[in-house]
Amino acid sequence: MMVLVGLSLAVTAVPLVGCSTGTTDGVGAAAADRRIAHVVFIDHEIICPSVKKVSNATWIELQKVVASRDIKVTRIHKDRQANLARKYTTLKPTGAVPAIYFLARDGALVELLGGEQTAEQIAAVLDRGVSVEEGKASGRD
Repeated sequence: MMVLVGLSLAVTAVPLVGCSTGTTDGVGAAAADRRIAHVVFIDHEIICPSVKKVSNATWIELQKVVASRDIKVTRIHKDRQANLARKYTTLKPTGAVPAIYFLARDGALVELLGGEQTAEQIAAVLDRGVSVEEGKASGRD
């Protein structure tokens, strides 16, 4: 006969005394590295007319917003440039058309918008510019 004995460990989270959740120069520099430096717009070149209309309208809205900003913008037609699109769709897959990937200078995903978007919605993401990971850590998920 075999008897299994289980051990139970209790872990308690204790706040560290003297730690601050405020911004320091190092943290501010890290946040600056998470500003959006590149926007990748992924759609399809050959698609039904109604989706094509939405994609083109969203592309125009994106162009309006980035015109006065120092941000690289790339448009990829997923049906014609699948290998190039895969680089971004593996970051966070989506079936939305179009998909707009907002990336930090180091290529990390900051935000993803899918479907029809207005200039205001796009500008809100660019103005916020906080990474997905930082947003979760600060409770802004």
